[in-house]
Amino acid sequence: MENKVCTKCNKDLPISDYYTINNKKQNKVYTYNYCKKCHYNKMTKETAKKWRGENTEQWKQLSKANGTRWRGKLKGGVYIVVTDKGLYVGSSGSLRLRLAQHKRPYSKESVLYHHKAKYITSFVIAESDDEHTRLDIEKHWIKLLQPALNTHWKK
Repeated sequence: MENKVCTKCNKDLPISDYYTINNKKQNKVYTYNYCKKCHYNKMTKETAKKWRGENTEQWKQLSKANGTRWRGKLKGGVYIVVTDKGLYVGSSGSLRLRLAQHKRPYSKESVLYHHKAKYITSFVIAESDDEHTRLDIEKHWIKLLQPALNTHWKK
């Protein structure tokens, strides 16, 4: 295997640790002079940090806009969480966030935390942004499935 010395960290590394560009127009292959790790540290972290420092207000506006756009994509609905101790049926105005909470066993909002259960999978039964509709669908599925983990716990 061919090696190359990184111009930033001076390590002798295999070619696979370097970015390679294939220029199809000129029919040439170019390999960077510094490794992927140095490229990331130089081009990604520090460049972004410097830009954020120089453009604080613009960065805040972009962050806020991206957060708003991301939250706008969230859908409400009814879901089932499957664990090693049984099923849990729930509903939420933002399924993505709620299901992410259930996957974290250390989160106090998680059914796993209160029942000391292990997460297996989860899936969405129905999507609805109307809270009353969601609650009706949730009650229906709780009656139908009688899930073991749908108990009220002390907070």
